[in-house]
Amino acid sequence: MLNGQKRTIAIYRALKGTDEVWYVAKNEDEVLNSSFENSKLEDLLEEIAGGQDTERLSIKRSDVWDLEQNDYDEEEIKEKFFYTTLY
Repeated sequence: MLNGQKRTIAIYRALKGTDEVWYVAKNEDEVLNSSFENSKLEDLLEEIAGGQDTERLSIKRSDVWDLEQNDYDEEEIKEKFFYTTLY
């Protein structure tokens, strides 16, 4: 029971942004065997990290959750999530 509870709390904290969990993407030239636009998500992911990578596009898990829960237009997404990254 305790392990399940800890796992649930860790997921909740990542979704809410209490703990930073970053999805770090591969750069376009690192994606093998297909174009960047037609690749599967698992082919694009370099790592899951505790911070963003200055050499790769990174997005926080809590921001992904926010994007899934709200109906942002493309310009809002760029302003709120992508223009604020270190990459």
